[in-house]
Amino acid sequence: MIKLRIAIQMDPLNKLHHESDSSLILAKEAQNRGHKIFIYEPKDLTLIDNQLFANVSSLKIEKKNKYTF
Repeated sequence: MIKLRIAIQMDPLNKLHHESDSSLILAKEAQNRGHKIFIYEPKDLTLIDNQLFANVSSLKIEKKNKYTF
């Protein structure tokens, strides 16, 4: 299986409902499949010469639903 680097746009982690947020559920499933997860907020996007860039942070979901980045 090919391992992917996946970037997910989401709200700040401290404002999410950790048990029910769909972005975190998708991130957790992708991580369980061995993919590397990155997150960013809309404020982290920049458009330069018609190219979109995102300032991302790595996300690791630990067993007790503790989110670290």
